[in-house]
Order: sequence, then C-alpha cells, then structure tokens
Amino acid sequence: RSAFVLPGLVLGDLMPGLHLQRGTQFENLTLPRFRWMGSHDGFVKGWQVYVLEIADSVPGALTPWQRFGVRMRELAAACGLVVDTGINAAGWSRADALAFLRAYLPDSDEDLERDFILEAVEAPASLAGATLGARELRGLRRWAMRELGDRFSAPAFHREVLRVGSVPLPVLGSHLERWIWEQKNAAAPSSAVIGR
Repeated sequence: RSAFVLPGLVLGDLMPGLHLQRGTQFENLTLPRFRWMGSHDGFVKGWQVYVLEIADSVPGALTPWQRFGVRMRELAAACGLVVDTGINAAGWSRADALAFLRAYLPDSDEDLERDFILEAVEAPASLAGATLGARELRGLRRWAMRELGDRFSAPAFHREVLRVGSVPLPVLGSHLERWIWEQKNAAAPSSAVIGR
C-alpha cells in the first residue's frame, strides 16, 4: 500500500482516534459494565473519521502529503457509505461495488474487496456508520459552538463526548444538550438574592 494512507490511519486508528476513544471509555470506571464494553458504530467509527478533520485543522500539524493522506482516508469513508448503501439497500453486486470503488480509490482490487465489499456484506451499516457518525459529531460541535459562543472550548467539548463513552448518537445529543445547559448556567452570573 502507498505510504499516503499512513497519516489517516495513524490519526483515525491511534491518536486522537480509536485508541484515545476506547482508552478513555475503558478508563471510565463510573460507566455501567454494559456501557463500559459497548461499541456503537456511529459513535466509534464516526469518531475515527471525525478526528481527521480536527487534526487537519491544527495549523502546521500536518505536511502537505500528510494532509493528502487524511483527505484520502475521508474519501475512503465516503466511498464506504456509498458501497454499504449500494450493496445493502440498492442491490449492488460485487462487480457494481468494485467498479464504483475503482473509479474513486487507487487501491488494488484485493484491498478494495477486503476493506469495503466484505465489510459491507459481513457488517451491514458499519461503513455507513463511520461517515454518518462523523457528520453527526460535526453537527453537534457546530450546535455547541452556536449555543455557547465565546464560552465554547473544543477540548472541553471533546472531553465530554469521550467521557460519555460509546452511546447511540441521539443519546449523545441529549447528553450534550444537558452539558451545554450546564456550561451556559455555570458561566452566567446569578442575579437572585438568597435569604431575604
């Protein structure tokens, strides 16, 4: 495989991606056991794709060829969404999926079949979960930024997302709604006079 894929793999699978997410979840002993071991594709795989944009947004963190590798990983995730949907909802054959992947990705047929076609067949919606999960996480971040304005902190937002552990994305949205409310009220001065 080309070395261009390495930056995307390192960022998505190690730090700040899957390794950080899973490590944070396993270290959180306050989670019930079923949540401590839980893994929701939209959250876990979505986080892997989401962090690619976050890492790329840090000025000077990546060289031009590393940025290209990150874009290739994002393109692969988008192609995974299309192939997963094509095979499981539109009735694509192996040949249909392979023809689509060949048009957009430079990998060998063996790599394309292993990483996309077999994954879509063996774990339906897994590939789609990565792209859609990342999209939802970006939307939640934009929502928190809009609600909190100058009080928004990306590191605090990411800590809170990871602290919750792997949950279905609607549950994460409800949790973040509460977190945003707490952030707003913690920063707002109290005007009530108590004890009069």
